[in-house]
Amino acid sequence: MGGWLSITLKTAFEAKVFGLGLNPITSSNFFDILNVDKFIEKNFITDILNEVDVENVMQKVNPDIVFHLAAQPIVSTSYKNPIETFNTNIVGTLNVLNSIKNLEKKVNCIIITSDKCYKNLENGLPFTEDDPMGGFDPYSASKAGCEIASESFAHSFFRDPGKPNIATARAGNIVGGGDWSHDRVVTDLVHALSNKKNIILRNPMAVRPWQHVLDVVNGYIKLGQYIDSISDSFSAFNFGPPKTHELNVEEVAKSFIAEWGGINTLIEKPKVKEKFYESTILRLNSSKAHMELNWQTKLDQKETIKWTVDWYKAYLSKKNMRDKTIQDINKYFLI
Repeated sequence: MGGWLSITLKTAFEAKVFGLGLNPITSSNFFDILNVDKFIEKNFITDILNEVDVENVMQKVNPDIVFHLAAQPIVSTSYKNPIETFNTNIVGTLNVLNSIKNLEKKVNCIIITSDKCYKNLENGLPFTEDDPMGGFDPYSASKAGCEIASESFAHSFFRDPGKPNIATARAGNIVGGGDWSHDRVVTDLVHALSNKKNIILRNPMAVRPWQHVLDVVNGYIKLGQYIDSISDSFSAFNFGPPKTHELNVEEVAKSFIAEWGGINTLIEKPKVKEKFYESTILRLNSSKAHMELNWQTKLDQKETIKWTVDWYKAYLSKKNMRDKTIQDINKYFLI
């Protein structure tokens, strides 16, 4: 997500982009494959839990806007490392906000959380931005905590005119080229199809708001432009596809396999039931983003899957992925 956003800001909007984060944790990763550091002015390798480092980087860069995407983003990992998850997703965010507070100018900030920040009663209703925060699993709870902490910080320190505006962005499930994180359905599908193995789906009937990474990048950029023109110190926005684009995990897998041409790939159920809980139904009401940001998804589910498959196939065919990614970005913004 951060890689796609960085390249889009640089190539489509001619922004000066700086990065702050950890080194990639997987051997195959978007950052190294595309040499994302070539698109940005400077990349600072540090942990957002290092308060001093974050403060120093913010003082050196002196940004106009901050997009905060650094997080521990995997539900299963949050069960294995709950303290790390809560620290990174809540304390790390507060370090970023505090470093912005110490700058001597207005610096707006978009904080990326998750559709899982809501208290999910599994009633199937789409969440609106005013619904209560919650979270059964540590990851979801940490994102709810991030939301609450961000709003509190904004109301406590950024209420006066000329102070930063803070917005949180709650996007649904993002798919697109370049994600190799474990326990992600597209990563598992690419691994199975490229190695001619069957795919095991942990939760095939789970409903998620699937959308292409560029649809979400477009939303974040529109949100960044929007909050610079308003007086509210804090706002929150959902970014999700319309209900007509809804698919469950099994339907996504079948569409992905068909688009790939994996005629011999079968879908299997796990032999051992997962020990940790994941929500079954997640839906977002994105009316606020439609009305106030003039944002909506440009790619339907078929196009989303096709663009994702095409990216991974190009990568496996050893195509120039910088060119492929920039072509996708340019094509998207011409739609």
